[in-house]
Amino acid sequence: MKMVQSLTILIADDNPSDRILLEAMLTKLGHNVVSAVDGLDAVNKFDPTAIQLVCLDVKMPHKDGWEAALEIQNLAGDLFVPIIFLSGVTDPIALSNCLRVGGTDFISKPYSPALVTAKLNAIIKLLVM
Repeated sequence: MKMVQSLTILIADDNPSDRILLEAMLTKLGHNVVSAVDGLDAVNKFDPTAIQLVCLDVKMPHKDGWEAALEIQNLAGDLFVPIIFLSGVTDPIALSNCLRVGGTDFISKPYSPALVTAKLNAIIKLLVM
């Protein structure tokens, strides 16, 4: 499937190998990636004028993904910035909490490149509309 457009994506994950793997996948798909090591770092690096999509790990030190999502949405104001939660968690309550705090979707770890690509393409279509 052809890439619709290149996005600048903020990834926050405290696990270096997960972060590097997702960064490599997204870069290979033609996106620009800004990496953050935890939720606090993600909030500090978030720029609503430059970042079109945010990927947040749920469990991180200093600020978890849910807290970071709420602050990022606050910073985005009226701009729609989709948030995808990244999680090794399979608990339905934790996953529904991702949507409750404004998440657009979630991707389970370990990452499936095909699923990551499909979900990103769906979100890009939403952004282009």
